[in-house]
Amino acid sequence: MNRKIIILIPLVFVTIFTFQSGLGCTIFTIAHGDTVYFGNNEDWSNPETYIWFKTSTAEQYGGVYLGFDDFFPQGGMNEKGLCYDANALANGVLNDHPELPTLRKWVGIHIIETCANISETIETALSYNWGVSMKYQIHYADATGDAVVLAPGLDKEISFTRKKNNSYLVSTNFNVNQTNHSYSCQRYETASNMLAILESEENLTIDAVRNVLDATHQLGTYGTKYSNLFDPVNLKIYLWYNHDFTTLIEFDLLEELALGDHQYKISELFTKGTSQGTTTSENQSTTSSTNGFTVFMLILVYISLKRSKRKN
Repeated sequence: MNRKIIILIPLVFVTIFTFQSGLGCTIFTIAHGDTVYFGNNEDWSNPETYIWFKTSTAEQYGGVYLGFDDFFPQGGMNEKGLCYDANALANGVLNDHPELPTLRKWVGIHIIETCANISETIETALSYNWGVSMKYQIHYADATGDAVVLAPGLDKEISFTRKKNNSYLVSTNFNVNQTNHSYSCQRYETASNMLAILESEENLTIDAVRNVLDATHQLGTYGTKYSNLFDPVNLKIYLWYNHDFTTLIEFDLLEELALGDHQYKISELFTKGTSQGTTTSENQSTTSSTNGFTVFMLILVYISLKRSKRKN
């Protein structure tokens, strides 16, 4: 009886935050000590999703990419541990810079193919002409835990929001570089509050960050089609499908790259199973639910303390 209550409470909690309409992706970086995680919920209407691996060449790093059946990389991680994904924005205008070189490919992809860390990311971003429209922002993180969001600034130039002294950085579907935004995002607030209470490396576990993805996933036509968690320190990839967080598939990037260029249809990975490490069990589901309840209670305490400080 007590066990059923523990399972049901976090499910109700999650439902409150996931019945949302419209488009959106939730991306975050969190780091403590030697542990770094980069998480993403991919929210869109197309159910045809893939994960693919590209080996290195003389001009670019090898890496893993995720996306849809057009194989445009929505997000990924290279062999140096540089990670990225992007959020759609309502609008974004840039000044044209014809004096800078223009690439035939998207600059965002060029960065993941050629850069190893955030410093190189920023330097490269400033070296090319991005065109005159940027209705998105790109969230990058590296193996040191450094992170930055590239977005159109108020001056119509590429601007950068770095991860500050706090351990995490979150981006959803408002421009994080424009702090006077009027856009309210419950997913952003939920992720920020949940990450804020993970204050040590001991608390920073896969279960803990999975709970953040679970609490911010979306339902409906534009629901979360897959969720991925990158470990850029150990070059591990953790993948969930169709907002089901009881079944996890784990990849080792270097082992996959050793197989050469290849791809997997994500739905088939979860329906047929592969040689990759797969975890699904009643124990995992119970553990996830118990952790969800713990996180829920900690958030309530966190919010209560903030309100108390304001009153004082």
